[in-house]
Amino acid sequence: MYCKPACKQLTYRLRHQPQANLDPVVLRKQLQRQRLLVAHTVYECPSCGERFLGERRCPEHHLYARSLGLGGNCGDCDAIVLLVDLLGEGLLA
Repeated sequence: MYCKPACKQLTYRLRHQPQANLDPVVLRKQLQRQRLLVAHTVYECPSCGERFLGERRCPEHHLYARSLGLGGNCGDCDAIVLLVDLLGEGLLA
């Protein structure tokens, strides 16, 4: 699930920091106001299962992808990671 031990260590630290608790509804509204929601949303192609960040359509299959949630790129390997995968369900209010 983690690309490097450094990424695993970072997610452990984020999970165990008291200020890591955040409300995804508030975050979504802030991103929506800034018109950045699509750019920070992870989508998955229903045909091939490939994940895209900020792209609503699979360029290979020309199908609309389903939204998985908020996420971004890993700082080390540039893989697409969901916020829930990093912080866990328990830390998202």
